[in-house]
Amino acid sequence: MAEKITLLESQLLNAEREVLELRSLTAGKPQVAFSATLTDSDSGNIGPFPITTPLKYKKVFSNTGNGYNPSTGIFTALVSGTYFFRFSMHNTHVANSAVSLMKNTERLVSVWDTVKTDAHDMGSNAVVIALQAGDSVYVQLHANREVFDDILHYNTFTGKPQVAFSAALMESGRGNVGPFTIHTPLKYKKVFSNTGNGYNPSTGIFTALVSGTYFFRFSMFNNLNPTPNSVVSLMKNNEPLVSVWDTSANDANDMGSNAVVIALEEGDSVYVELLETRVVYYGEWNYNTFTGFLLFTA
Repeated sequence: MAEKITLLESQLLNAEREVLELRSLTAGKPQVAFSATLTDSDSGNIGPFPITTPLKYKKVFSNTGNGYNPSTGIFTALVSGTYFFRFSMHNTHVANSAVSLMKNTERLVSVWDTVKTDAHDMGSNAVVIALQAGDSVYVQLHANREVFDDILHYNTFTGKPQVAFSAALMESGRGNVGPFTIHTPLKYKKVFSNTGNGYNPSTGIFTALVSGTYFFRFSMFNNLNPTPNSVVSLMKNNEPLVSVWDTSANDANDMGSNAVVIALEEGDSVYVELLETRVVYYGEWNYNTFTGFLLFTA
């Protein structure tokens, strides 16, 4: 009997150590993350539908915490916090594709493509937002629109909790930003989240609060207009890192995005710069976004 008690005590001690190790890895909070793509093995168009319809991403790569439901396409927040979401869209040979990321019934950011003589266009967008437990997030296909997918999995939906910032270019309205006579930082004025207040919407500049490794992503939208070139670059201090460039021909409503993981020292600045004599187009659906978050400290 004494040996059994000693064994049970030893097992309990080991279990307590494992719990402490898990808590140290998760900061005592449940781990939540998911990633999925639209189809398992089918090939073809999804839509059109007569009403706006949530897309159901059926091939699930990961679903830690089971917050994502592939039967509905909806992610439900298990815990309150700040979350990162990203989605992509593929369009081939159909007139119009338009999808939006939704929080409950609120449209956050969108991707739009109109096919002319080109085909196989892609776009993506992302956002960092605050959620309360029970909030829903999903990607919505707009009425009478289509997206295309096949076994190469172009359409994806991903989310995870994060401490970060995310913003879109304008609060409301539509029109061009630019052209300017010099390279000019873009000021993303509609702030979805700004945990730590590292991002300044008055200047468009993110300043690193701590040294570490960071992820940044930005998107750019170009509408057919008399000034057909759109070029923007992600800058670290005064150094261009990565860029997006689009030239309008006889197509319209083109999008591009880029991303980078970089090491920053405390006080370093990161921003998106519009090149001189170029323009970007903004609208109520928030095509132009700027997002960043800390991966881990130095």
